[in-house]
Amino acid sequence: MSEIDKNGVEPSAIESFTDGNLTIAELRDRVAGLERWEVDKIVFGLASVIKVQKLRQEGLINNLHRDRVTGILNRAGLEDRYAESQKVKRQTDTPLPGVVVMLDIDNFKKINDSRGHAEGDKLLRRSAEIIEFAVRGGDAVGRCGGDEFIALLRNTELDGGLAVAKRILERREALVPTDSSMALTGFSIGIAPIDYSKPFKQVYEPADLAMYAAKENGGGQVCVSDQIAA
Repeated sequence: MSEIDKNGVEPSAIESFTDGNLTIAELRDRVAGLERWEVDKIVFGLASVIKVQKLRQEGLINNLHRDRVTGILNRAGLEDRYAESQKVKRQTDTPLPGVVVMLDIDNFKKINDSRGHAEGDKLLRRSAEIIEFAVRGGDAVGRCGGDEFIALLRNTELDGGLAVAKRILERREALVPTDSSMALTGFSIGIAPIDYSKPFKQVYEPADLAMYAAKENGGGQVCVSDQIAA
């Protein structure tokens, strides 16, 4: 029988069990000769190890759902948050208004090419901060690739989405005097209502089209999906 450490935990038993090399029956046999308090401490030790492993797994999942440059959600993280909202809608069977806001940084490629990737990454991070500043705590903000961002606004109508877009543009304008890269760019923003019966890609496509309409009209402005001719 292995010695019990100062916390009453048998290290070899715990290590073998959590590694999958020891079955529950074998673990039971291993501790059969111990006092009750010693068994309790082994169980406590196992629970602690399992909790640590669970936290590590959750951390890994969190990393997989985060954009490495900005720290906000990536596409996978956005899809996960959208799925959560769909689940709430199904379970409550009540109206759940929502709005998707898509944003593209005007002239980003020009700045990234002329000033370098470090400056481009800085601009991406600053843009993410501006969007997060404009939304509520429960809303989801993510980078879906390149210089495009998505905000999923729950319990919000189109006028709420327009208010968020207005705050984004105002915040960017306020940073212009102290941020030379921000001064050379702007934000094209598209807004559309969310239909939770649709898959994620179909939900943001109308906002994506509205965003490109805003860019084609000169950039630095907002376009709502219903303003686009079918």
